Amino acid sequence: MYEIRDDLNNVLAKPATIPAAEQAMEDLCEQAHAQAVRNGEGAGELWVRLRVVDDCGETVMFRNYNPDPTRPYMPLNDQEDDA
Repeated sequence: MYEIRDDLNNVLAKPATIPAAEQAMEDLCEQAHAQAVRNGEGAGELWVRLRVVDDCGETVMFRNYNPDPTRPYMPLNDQEDDA
Protein backbone atom coordinates (compact mmCIF):
# COMPACT_ATOMS: atom_id res chain seq x y z
CA MET A 1 0.00 0.00 0.00
CA TYR A 2 1.20 3.49 -0.84
CA GLU A 3 0.07 6.98 0.04
CA ILE A 4 0.03 10.06 -2.15
CA ARG A 5 0.81 13.13 -0.09
CA ASP A 6 0.87 16.83 -0.92
CA ASP A 7 3.51 19.32 0.19
CA LEU A 8 1.65 19.79 3.50
CA ASN A 9 1.84 16.01 4.09
CA ASN A 10 -1.93 15.55 3.65
CA VAL A 11 -2.83 12.08 2.39
CA LEU A 12 -4.73 12.51 -0.89
CA ALA A 13 -5.02 8.87 -1.97
CA LYS A 14 -3.99 5.36 -0.95
CA PRO A 15 -3.27 3.38 -4.11
CA ALA A 16 -2.31 -0.26 -3.78
CA THR A 17 0.30 -0.32 -6.56
CA ILE A 18 2.82 1.95 -8.26
CA PRO A 19 0.83 1.99 -11.54
CA ALA A 20 -2.28 2.97 -9.57
CA ALA A 21 -0.23 5.69 -7.83
CA GLU A 22 0.95 7.03 -11.20
CA GLN A 23 -2.63 7.18 -12.44
CA ALA A 24 -3.83 8.85 -9.23
CA MET A 25 -1.10 11.51 -9.51
CA GLU A 26 -2.08 12.06 -13.14
CA ASP A 27 -5.72 12.53 -12.11
CA LEU A 28 -4.74 15.00 -9.38
CA CYS A 29 -2.65 17.04 -11.83
CA GLU A 30 -5.52 17.09 -14.32
CA GLN A 31 -7.84 18.34 -11.57
CA ALA A 32 -5.33 21.06 -10.69
CA HIS A 33 -5.20 22.13 -14.33
CA ALA A 34 -9.00 22.34 -14.46
CA GLN A 35 -8.94 24.43 -11.28
CA ALA A 36 -6.32 26.75 -12.76
CA VAL A 37 -8.44 27.21 -15.89
CA ARG A 38 -11.57 27.94 -13.84
CA ASN A 39 -9.77 30.41 -11.57
CA GLY A 40 -7.50 31.94 -14.22
CA GLU A 41 -4.45 31.29 -12.10
CA GLY A 42 -1.15 32.04 -13.78
CA ALA A 43 1.76 29.69 -14.19
CA GLY A 44 3.64 30.96 -11.15
CA GLU A 45 0.70 30.94 -8.77
CA LEU A 46 -0.24 27.27 -8.54
CA TRP A 47 2.14 24.40 -7.99
CA VAL A 48 1.09 20.84 -7.33
CA ARG A 49 3.75 18.92 -5.42
CA LEU A 50 2.92 15.28 -4.91
CA ARG A 51 4.92 12.38 -3.57
CA VAL A 52 4.24 8.70 -3.18
CA VAL A 53 5.43 7.12 0.04
CA ASP A 54 5.60 3.44 0.93
CA ASP A 55 4.62 1.70 4.17
CA CYS A 56 7.89 2.82 5.78
CA GLY A 57 7.30 6.48 4.90
CA GLU A 58 10.01 6.53 2.24
CA THR A 59 9.39 8.58 -0.89
CA VAL A 60 9.37 6.26 -3.90
CA MET A 61 8.15 8.74 -6.53
CA PHE A 62 7.37 12.44 -6.79
CA ARG A 63 5.87 14.87 -9.24
CA ASN A 64 5.83 18.67 -9.34
CA TYR A 65 3.35 20.22 -11.73
CA ASN A 66 2.73 23.83 -12.66
CA PRO A 67 -0.53 24.03 -14.65
CA ASP A 68 -0.72 26.51 -17.51
CA PRO A 69 -4.34 27.63 -17.90
CA THR A 70 -3.62 29.15 -21.32
CA ARG A 71 -2.95 25.71 -22.84
CA PRO A 72 -4.98 22.51 -22.99
CA TYR A 73 -4.07 19.83 -20.48
CA MET A 74 -1.55 17.29 -21.69
CA PRO A 75 -1.12 14.16 -19.58
CA LEU A 76 2.27 14.20 -17.94
CA ASN A 77 3.01 10.64 -18.97
CA ASP A 78 2.54 11.70 -22.61
CA GLN A 79 4.98 14.58 -22.11
CA GLU A 80 7.62 12.18 -20.78
CA ASP A 81 7.16 9.92 -23.81
CA ASP A 82 7.63 12.88 -26.17
CA ALA A 83 10.88 14.00 -24.55
